[in-house]
Amino acid sequence: MLKIEYSKISIQPDKSKTTCQIFVWDLFNSKEQNEELACKVFSLVEIASLPNRKINNLVEEIFGEIKPISSQNFLGKTPENFFENLVQRINYRYVELVGEEEETDSADWPPKINALLLLSIGKNIYFVQSGKIRPFLIYRTKPDGGYKIMDISENASGKENRANNINIFNNIVSGKINIGDYLLLTTESLLDYFSLEKLSNIVSASSPREASRNLKELLAGPANPHTSFGSLVIKLKEEEAKEEQEINSDQKNNLPAPSQHSMEKLLGTVADTEKFLTPSMHMNLGSTFFNFFEKVKTSLDRKENAIKNISQHNAFKIISKISKKTVSAIAILARGFFSALIGIFKFLFIVITNKNGKRKDVIISIPKNLKTKINNIKTKLLSLPRSSQISLAVVVILFSIFLGTTVVAYSRYKNELALKNLNQRIEDIQTQKNLAEASIIYGDQVTAVNSLREAEKLLAEFPKDDPKLNETYNSLNNDIQLLGEKIRNIKRITDLAIIVDFKEENQETKLDKFILSKTGIIALGKESSSIYTYNIKDKKILKKQTDNLAPALACLKDEDTVLLYGVDQKLFEFNSIKNSLKQIEVASESNVDDMTIYNQKLYTVSSEANQVFKHSPTIVGFAKGTPWIKGEVNLENSKSIAVDGTIYVLKNSELLKFANGNKIDLSLTIEPALFAPTKIWTSSESSYLYILEPSSKRIAVFDKQGKLKIQYLFEQLDNPKDFSVLEKEKKIYLLNGTQMLSFDITHL
Repeated sequence: MLKIEYSKISIQPDKSKTTCQIFVWDLFNSKEQNEELACKVFSLVEIASLPNRKINNLVEEIFGEIKPISSQNFLGKTPENFFENLVQRINYRYVELVGEEEETDSADWPPKINALLLLSIGKNIYFVQSGKIRPFLIYRTKPDGGYKIMDISENASGKENRANNINIFNNIVSGKINIGDYLLLTTESLLDYFSLEKLSNIVSASSPREASRNLKELLAGPANPHTSFGSLVIKLKEEEAKEEQEINSDQKNNLPAPSQHSMEKLLGTVADTEKFLTPSMHMNLGSTFFNFFEKVKTSLDRKENAIKNISQHNAFKIISKISKKTVSAIAILARGFFSALIGIFKFLFIVITNKNGKRKDVIISIPKNLKTKINNIKTKLLSLPRSSQISLAVVVILFSIFLGTTVVAYSRYKNELALKNLNQRIEDIQTQKNLAEASIIYGDQVTAVNSLREAEKLLAEFPKDDPKLNETYNSLNNDIQLLGEKIRNIKRITDLAIIVDFKEENQETKLDKFILSKTGIIALGKESSSIYTYNIKDKKILKKQTDNLAPALACLKDEDTVLLYGVDQKLFEFNSIKNSLKQIEVASESNVDDMTIYNQKLYTVSSEANQVFKHSPTIVGFAKGTPWIKGEVNLENSKSIAVDGTIYVLKNSELLKFANGNKIDLSLTIEPALFAPTKIWTSSESSYLYILEPSSKRIAVFDKQGKLKIQYLFEQLDNPKDFSVLEKEKKIYLLNGTQMLSFDITHL
């Protein structure tokens, strides 16, 4: 059972210079006349005049003719006749009303009317159009493909249909649409704010009701307060019926295949409604005029046949002679070709097999045999009659022309095919880009990401070695990059501030980590023999020799004290104010991958022990760690740990979350996915998780449920190593090689 789903958009500002009205009527058919068909009449009217009672009454009077007719059945009429009668009634009523007003007030009368009237009965539609109301069909190019949009009025008539002083409507257009197709009837004002592709994406992405709501929301901001909008979104749907459920699969397979798309049916009929309003003599004159030219054409054809019969016999004799000479010349060429081909095969056979030891003799005799063959051919050609020589020359010339033409045609065909494929690729990229943009509007992140990936895949196959296509490629690439940044919440960081370069103190230094203390920055590296402290206030660098400490890990213990963990599993305290270093005690039975301080307790993560340990403070350092994680968990390849009351462990591309010793499910939503992150940062005062991935040169920020907030991208850096966050200052500090950098964050 077919169903028509529709929705109206009517925006009529107080200061509007035009008046828009929308009418929808149901048709009630008798049971004998396909009661199950969806039948409605739609009308969209725009009058170029300020809204007033006089204009409203005029529209109501004219299109009110539809209501009494729509409440009746067809009474044995075909849909075409019914619609023609309806149009005729409206035209008559228009003439009556305008004529009455002309007698009393002709200054601004009659008003300019833009109108469209559409009858939908099942898959059949009939419509008449006047002025600047635009009907669009939005249809699928393939069963599972995307949608395309077409202006029906342009393809039906090629020119705008205008109302005149006699009637409103002139031409009727009829045709068929398919289930799932959309019709968009709109005033031209909507096209000032949306491209056709944008309208197609918005309308086809959801139901007519949702499409109308989205269009109204988008128009709420940029729309001109003096502009009115009127639109109808119509969709043909199919509801399941009991009869359809009883059809078995064999019967379905025997059904005829549908046409390629509904546009092949839509523009089937254009009927001139003037025949209902003018005498029949109009058409009789046209018929007489047409018959006159048919007779003239028949007479000319007879004369031409007579001339052909007179000269046919002589022409046949000439053609016969030329054909014989040509066939003879072709036979000579064919004999020579096959003789040469046989000689080549014989030569190759002897050379390859060395039959009877003749390979050397055959190779030596090549120049002599070739010269002999040429002379024989020359002699045969010269011995031919003059006519045969001419025929042979003509054949050679024609063959050369044919060969050249074939090569040129094939080359042109390849170029046209390549151009067609290129245009199709560009169209596919644009389609995926538009689909991604539409998905963003509707909040469909999954479809947006998938469409973006498909567009990027198509762009990767785009020919880049043709200079003529560089501009097109760069434009598409730029558009897709901007769209990707929008979908992936990427912010490019270009204004990085350089705080200090520790290479100024030591050209050979290699740094891996840094800690932000109350007074400065403490930088160190496991391959460095020194610890560097940069005082932010006086901008001086202090250096502390560490001998063979080789600190692999570091974390802040208090405002001025840093804990250092060496490769030999020893723990040290470094005081940045005193520039002093001392070893402290800690009992650890396994290697430590990372460590941090929370609530004065030391937390360490160990892949070797597959555990997180909590160490309580003692007078001389920290006590032996107690296992904190309950149950079985895989902590292999752990990279970093952060604690805010909940414990987060970063391993490979996965982030594990633990509360009260138990693992809690956490999934990070990010595109592209994390591949090789190295550090996580958070605190009990922060609402976010910060993760550094040096390989992709980004810091990703998530809320604590794993939803992506933003990605900070710094492509200009060559060696990002470590980072720290000061949310109160809205800054991130970043170690790149030996440089300390900072940039402002915008997500807070």
